Amino acid sequence: MPLEYLVVLVVVGISGVVLLTKALGWARPAKLSSADEAINHFCQDHPELTASHAFVSDDNSSALIRTSDNTTGLVFSFGDKFVTRRLTPEMVDVVTVDDRTSSMIVKIALSDYTAPAVNLIFDRKVFDASVAPVVEGLTDIQRMGKNWR
Repeated sequence: MPLEYLVVLVVVGISGVVLLTKALGWARPAKLSSADEAINHFCQDHPELTASHAFVSDDNSSALIRTSDNTTGLVFSFGDKFVTRRLTPEMVDVVTVDDRTSSMIVKIALSDYTAPAVNLIFDRKVFDASVAPVVEGLTDIQRMGKNWR
């Protein structure tokens, strides 16, 4: 078989599998249904810590966790599974808070090259009331927008 035919067969075959996977809904990203689910995911990976409270983002794709040793945990979707990280100052490269009119977008870039930057979207009232102190404790923050702290 000529190499050109083989290349075409491989490209068409892989494209077909990708399209079929998306069409059947097998490529949907994971979503958190509640704060308790976020805490359960975090505690499975970090049994030595006790999670006290979870702040789930508005799009249900990630959450910030307050832990017993007064550190912050992060749960975020990666494909159809969840990844957890215990955030220490060494692990966080940059935290950017983008002040929008009705929502706050917190972007966390980790020094772990295997983890993508995580965007957490919170309602402004929820952010001001409970999430802001958790975010402030992470690292030096790049503030975008004039109305945030």
